[in-house]
Amino acid sequence: IVFNADGTGTVTFSGYAPFPGTWNKAPNSGIVYFFFTESATHKWKGQATLNAANNKLEGGVLTRTAPTVISGTFTTDKQ
Repeated sequence: IVFNADGTGTVTFSGYAPFPGTWNKAPNSGIVYFFFTESATHKWKGQATLNAANNKLEGGVLTRTAPTVISGTFTTDKQ
């Protein structure tokens, strides 16, 4: 997961090209939201909690919203 300062980003799964998207976080919130597009018909959304050290997203949930719902959990560390 790459988050750019302008609110854009990419999500890359092993073996796949990066999927473009956007992200946001309210100023006084630890929850990060992101949305990305796998293809013209496959859309995803995710959210996770940024830890106090600002170097890890925890308790993440990733959901494919279209065409069929698939959901999973994740944790990621800052590289």
